[in-house]
Amino acid sequence: MTPALFAMSPRFAAAPADPSDPPAPARAPFGALFADPAAPILTARLRLRPVTDADAPRWVAFFAGADARFAGGPMLARDAAAAHEAAMADWSPCGPGHWTVERRDDRAWLGHVALIARPGWEAPELRWSLTRGAGGADVAAEAARGLRDRAAASGVAELVCFLHPEDAEAAEVARRIGARPDPASRAPLRGAQVWRRPLAPAPAVETEAWR
Repeated sequence: MTPALFAMSPRFAAAPADPSDPPAPARAPFGALFADPAAPILTARLRLRPVTDADAPRWVAFFAGADARFAGGPMLARDAAAAHEAAMADWSPCGPGHWTVERRDDRAWLGHVALIARPGWEAPELRWSLTRGAGGADVAAEAARGLRDRAAASGVAELVCFLHPEDAEAAEVARRIGARPDPASRAPLRGAQVWRRPLAPAPAVETEAWR
């Protein structure tokens, strides 16, 4: 249930630029659309909050283990720690970055979801990486929908997912959030399959004050 973070793995380098491609249109940083980008998002069973320093031990354990197979892992502990630092740094003008996924009832750490934008990308990327014990595609899709709906309510017009071609569970999650494969689109990350999810305006999702 973990779409590949291809840039973290030497097996999946960034795709080279095609000289025939037209220049990418200028886009406003989509993070600016979020009136309160750090406000946690609540779904029926989950709480999504920004990744913090306190998440580092669980983050390192996840990316150093087998659950991270399609997320650039398993990694050495130092590389997993660097990935956590990179996730913290993604709270920037490029977008609202990575969110820790917790169960609402006991605040158990289940993994993370993310919205990532990069210069030249056609649309923000929605990605998720949850532990195997989190509850499978059903819980992963609930977490991804929470962030998808926050983006839609904030005016984001479209999301993309870059999936590892062997990750059938990630494809199932992508289907459940309404994404469909786009074989004609060239992914900015070599080896990835592009899935697209156009967004209609959505009602505001439940949030709570950040603390």
